[in-house]
Formats: sequence, C-alpha cells, structure tokens
Amino acid sequence: MSTYLQMNDVEARLWFENNKESLQPAQLDGFEASFARFASMKKNFADAWKQTEGIDNPELKRKIEGDIWQNERKSVIAEVGKDPQAFIEKITAGNSQHAPYWIETAIEQWVARDGDGAWTWYEDNRSSLTPEQNEAVALAYARQALKTGQPETAAEWAKHVVTPKFEAKIRAEIEAAAKSAQ
Repeated sequence: MSTYLQMNDVEARLWFENNKESLQPAQLDGFEASFARFASMKKNFADAWKQTEGIDNPELKRKIEGDIWQNERKSVIAEVGKDPQAFIEKITAGNSQHAPYWIETAIEQWVARDGDGAWTWYEDNRSSLTPEQNEAVALAYARQALKTGQPETAAEWAKHVVTPKFEAKIRAEIEAAAKSAQ
C-alpha cells in the first residue's frame, strides 16, 4: 500500500473508501496505518493524527502515534532551527499546523540555542500569551534549568505550572535531579 500511496494517494484513498466494507479488521488497520504514515511523511500531521482514529489494534495504534509524534517533533525542531521567533509567534497565534503543546519543545530548543533572544521575546510577549502558553514556556525553562544543573531555578519556574499532571511530572523531575545532585 505504501508504494501505491506514493504513486497516487488520491486513488489509493478512493479505492480504500470503495472497498473497506469487504476488508478484515486487521486489513482495515493496516490501511489506516499506511494512510497515517503517509500523511506524517508528507508533514501533514493533522491528517496523520486524524487517520489514527480509525486504527482499532491498540499496539499498532500506539506504534503509529509514536512514529507521528517523532516525525512531528523532528519537523518542529527543524522549523525552530530556521527561525525560532517566527515559529513560536505562528504557533501562539494559532496559525500553525502544530498543536499548542509544541510550544514547550520550541522554547526549549530556542533557549538552548539563544537563551537571551528567547528570554527577550518572552518578556515582550508574556502578557499576550494564554495561561496554557505561559505554562508551556515555564515547563521549557524548568527543564532547561534541570539540564544545566539548576534545580532551584527549575523549582521557581515550576511554580507557574498549574495543570496538575504537568505539575506532578515537573516536580518529580526536579526531585529526581535534586536527589542525584546529593
């Protein structure tokens, strides 16, 4: 299917839609997985994620979702590498194909490359960011502080994380870093 998709994805989808009633569940999952992989390869991540909704096999679904996540992460890192400010402004304005949670990865990458530039942008824009976007920035700075051996700074940034699951995760990371520093 992958070869056929690369030759003519429109015909492949049409064939699938016209024949899916006659396919076995494992075959259906295989086709859905192929469509998701193809969309991910083409950097059409919204379609790739949507395509995974049709995969019933939990193991296959997890694998495909992991592949899409990895491809999207690589895409985000590449885009941030070209112009971090433009990428972050696009995603914070809601004009990006990438989901808002990628702000954290983008800021992390920018801080690692140009901490002063990232900080200046954040200072100039923090009041216009949503609480979720500010939280993503805080997570990025907390994780960057942990990477550079500054658990106290990470703890300060963690105070700005309000989503319970993210707060618990970053606190656990800070505690683990503090224990390993002892």
